[in-house]
Amino acid sequence: MGLESEKAFPFDAEKDSMGNYDRIYYADDFARYFRSFISSGIFLKEHDNLQVIANDDMSVTIRPGAIIIDGYHYENTEDIIVQLDPADGVLNRIDRISISWIKEERDAHKIVQKGESSYEPISPECRRNAEYKDYVLADVYVAAGVIKITQDNITDQRLNTDVCGLAIAFSEIDTTLIFSQLQAFYEKVKSENADWAKEKQEAFDKWFENIKNQLEGDVAANLQKQIGALANLKTTDKSDLVSAINELAEKEIDVLDTMEEVEANTDPGKVAGALALKEVNDSLGDISGFTNEEYSSLGAFLQYCVDNGYLPDVNLVALIPLMTSNSYTYSGTEYVNGTYVASAISEYSGRSAYKAFNGSATNADTNIWTSNSQSPPIWLQIELPSAVSVKKAKIKTYSVIASTTCKLQGSNDGTNFTDISSTEQYTTNDFEIATNTNTKYKYFRLYISAQVQTEGTYKGDVVNLQLYN
Repeated sequence: MGLESEKAFPFDAEKDSMGNYDRIYYADDFARYFRSFISSGIFLKEHDNLQVIANDDMSVTIRPGAIIIDGYHYENTEDIIVQLDPADGVLNRIDRISISWIKEERDAHKIVQKGESSYEPISPECRRNAEYKDYVLADVYVAAGVIKITQDNITDQRLNTDVCGLAIAFSEIDTTLIFSQLQAFYEKVKSENADWAKEKQEAFDKWFENIKNQLEGDVAANLQKQIGALANLKTTDKSDLVSAINELAEKEIDVLDTMEEVEANTDPGKVAGALALKEVNDSLGDISGFTNEEYSSLGAFLQYCVDNGYLPDVNLVALIPLMTSNSYTYSGTEYVNGTYVASAISEYSGRSAYKAFNGSATNADTNIWTSNSQSPPIWLQIELPSAVSVKKAKIKTYSVIASTTCKLQGSNDGTNFTDISSTEQYTTNDFEIATNTNTKYKYFRLYISAQVQTEGTYKGDVVNLQLYN
C-alpha cells in the first residue's frame, strides 16, 4: 500500500468483507486530474465561443461555447440573452459578464456584475478565491443616457489572461500579449481612420484653393473650362455659358394670376403670381389689427396660435403612455420601453396617482388623482424608464378648482429635486407649463404650492398630466 501522500487515479473499487467499497472518488478527484494537464480558460475551437454580442438594444447575447475552470467543465449549448439595467441619466458605468464557479452552489454559470456609476467608471472586481472563480467574457460600457448597446461598447476579455485566457493542454500560454496586441491594432485602425479623414479634408482644401487660383484672370474662360463641355447643357443655345444663362433668364414664366388658375394647373413650371397670392392673403383676413408687432407676419401669427393652444404643435412628442397602475411597464413603438412609476404625497381612496396619467377625463370622479385632504404644498410625481429633457407639461385640474399655483421639478435620484420652471398661478382648469432647461431628468414632479377650491373640503386634484419634449 502506498503512503497517504501518494495518490493514484482511477482504479476499480472492490468490496471488503463488510460489503463496503474500498475506494471512493469525489468530483474534486476528477477536477484535480483534468487541471493537471488542462489550464483554466476558454476552449477556442470556434472564434465565437462564448463571445458577447450586442443586440442593438439594452441587451447582449452570449454565444454557445465551453470553458474549464480549475478542472470543472462548463458548456452553454444555445444563445443566452442578457438584459442589462437601463443607463443612468448622468453617469457612466461598466457591467462585467463572466462565467463563475461558485463553491456553495456546486455549480458554474453566467453572472452579470453591474458596475458603479461614475464619470470615469471602472470594471467590477474579478473574484478568484476559495468561494468564487470568475472568468470574464466581456466588459460592457454603458454610457449615460444610452438606450442601446453597440458592439464597440463591448470589450472582449476572452484572450486576456489576467481575467480569462485560453484552455491549453499540458502547458499554459499567456494570451495577455495577444490581447494587448489586438487592442493596440484596434486603436491603430481608429487612429488611421481619423488620419484618413484629415488627409481627405486637407486634399479638398487644397483643391478648393487651386480652383480659386484657376479662376483668376480670364474668369469666364477658366470657369467654362472647369465646368466641362458646353454640349452637355440642356439649353437650346449651347454656344457659350453666358448665352445659355441668358436663355434661362429670358425664358417667359407661365404665371397663374388667380387661385382658380392655381387649382386648375398643377403641372411643373407653373408659378403662382402676386394676384393669386393676394387672394390668399385676403381670404386670411387682415392681421394688422394686432397691436404687438410680433404678429405682423403670417408665420408669427401661426406661432402665436400654437403657443396659445389654438393649433397643435407637431414638433412636441408625448413622453408618458396611458398607465393602468402606479407601476406600469410599456412595450411598443410610441414611447420608451420600460417601467413608468406614478406616485404622490398621498392618495385618496380610489384616486391613485396613476389616474392622472391614464389619459381619461370622461369620469372625473374615478379617473383623477386626489390627495388625502392635505393642504399645500403637495406633489404628484412620475418616474420614467430613462432620463429625458422636457420642454413643457400640459395639466388638467378638476372643475371645482378655481386656481392652481405650481411649478415643475426634475431629479435623477427621486430625492433631490431642482426647479425647472417658474412658479405661476393658473386660473383655468387646462394650462401648460414651459420649462427653462434642457437638462435630462428621470423623475419629474408637479409641485403645487397653492390651490383654491370653489366647493367642498380641500383636496389636491389633477385629472391629467402629460410631459412633452
